[in-house]
Amino acid sequence: DKTVIVKFSADWCAPCKRLAPIVHEAAKEYGNDIVIIEVNIDKAPTLRHMFAVEVVPTLIYFKNGMQVDRTNS
Repeated sequence: DKTVIVKFSADWCAPCKRLAPIVHEAAKEYGNDIVIIEVNIDKAPTLRHMFAVEVVPTLIYFKNGMQVDRTNS
């Protein structure tokens, strides 16, 4: 029933670092309603390719196991 947000980022990505506190604040604020998963594209290239992540940061939103939206910079 929870919304899952998968945040694709990288250690070298400046916009990812700027987005991190916003994502963490959202996790605190909506903690019972959402799950946030962070994926480092350098450590998980298979997931990067599976979800066709071309730029970071990319956020992919899932509801009931289905992708419902995507945002990227």
